[in-house]
Amino acid sequence: MEDLPGYSRYSRAAQARASSSNASSGNSRSGSTFSISLEDSKAHKWLTLHVLNRSPNPTSLPRFYQGDKIVGYVDLDVLKSEPIKAITIKVTAGTTFVGQEEDEFLKIENELWNPSVLLPDGSKVSKFEKGTYSWPFLISLPSEVEVLDGKVKKTFPLPATFSERASAGYLDYKLTVTIKRKGLNVNKTLVTSFAYVPVVRAQPPSPLFQKAIKENLPLLGPEDDPAGWHVLPAVNIRGTLFDSRQVEVTCTLALANPLTYARGTSAPVWLTLTGTDAQALNALSSPSTIRLSLVRSLATGSDATVELDDSERRTDNFFLETVSKGVFWPAADGSSRGGAVGKRVLQGEVEVKRSSKPSCLFPKFTTRYRMELRPFEAPGFVPTVSGTTTTSSSRWSSKFKFPLNAISMTPLLKHPVTIVNFPARSTTLRSRVPPEYVQGKGVDCNNSVGLLENGNRWFYHHGGDR
Repeated sequence: MEDLPGYSRYSRAAQARASSSNASSGNSRSGSTFSISLEDSKAHKWLTLHVLNRSPNPTSLPRFYQGDKIVGYVDLDVLKSEPIKAITIKVTAGTTFVGQEEDEFLKIENELWNPSVLLPDGSKVSKFEKGTYSWPFLISLPSEVEVLDGKVKKTFPLPATFSERASAGYLDYKLTVTIKRKGLNVNKTLVTSFAYVPVVRAQPPSPLFQKAIKENLPLLGPEDDPAGWHVLPAVNIRGTLFDSRQVEVTCTLALANPLTYARGTSAPVWLTLTGTDAQALNALSSPSTIRLSLVRSLATGSDATVELDDSERRTDNFFLETVSKGVFWPAADGSSRGGAVGKRVLQGEVEVKRSSKPSCLFPKFTTRYRMELRPFEAPGFVPTVSGTTTTSSSRWSSKFKFPLNAISMTPLLKHPVTIVNFPARSTTLRSRVPPEYVQGKGVDCNNSVGLLENGNRWFYHHGGDR
């Protein structure tokens, strides 16, 4: 991916009214100007917030990257004189969970005006007469924040915005302008959410991996490029084939190093099957039989940052979701079918969707990812686990179209991976799936159903990826 975009497409009004702030900020990045207003009963826009940001669409919510400064200006259009105590602008961020109040972890507030402060033109007023008034502003976003984790305060990188429909929780950033009124008059606030994007890049793959990608060559497997792959422990797959004989195949899965993948790219994988039964090898090496998934977990409890096994977490604050499924095809070395005796090799990849949220370690709001290899589902093959064999009639639900027994759902292998926002500067892992092997992009029906049923309607204003 090219270098991060900047902010250069400012409107002339924005440049003029925020010139002093813009000069000190050093921002010269392309993007747009987002505007939002408060209107009176006659649709007069009397208070307007203008924000310069990285989003290319001025109608989209503002977007900022790590290290950015929030630059903009506030317009006050007065039709009737009214005493005002102060005008402030603030940035806040907090986590919110279903049925709970927001837990704020960031607050930066600046006062734009009070009766003792000069207006931008150098004049001083105690109340605003009819006319239009403007204030430029600049707010620097920190890259880290100190937050209570359990009973101890720790420093964490500022987390990315997290907002998904029917999610168990949300991580919001807001920009708020407040008109503080005197006496018993109610204060007026103008609020917009904005997206915050940490600038974290994937680490580059091995030199041989990079060469294959840049020159469009076949990838080398773990045997020829050991630095390019993380090989997981081999697992034995046992079962009954065609209700006639017991078979056993050894499966070895390798994930592309360094186990850090960017949104909008693909995660390469390599699968090797070995055994003495050629018919079993052929059945299990069919690409449609392999169940490899990218799974995301969301932990929202007080122990969210602690590494725990799934069984150690409470079901009301720990949520799993399959976000993508792997696609496989025969490896270029020809050993996937009819090649080396007793061995089948497949190449594959798992899509990391651009809409994926990055991995995030943050108190009460931690998202992790892992690759899961689940039991193969080959026609005529019934897996055996701990001496127990399923029956073909009990393996599938005709109503929901997914396996219900524990054998089908318990992973054979699982390993953590990290999802980040940007690919390595040297290499972007683009999809290499041959056209004839592209499959549907179905996603498991899992905890999201429960969230829809239990979700608080107060959250439904949150949309999807920003």
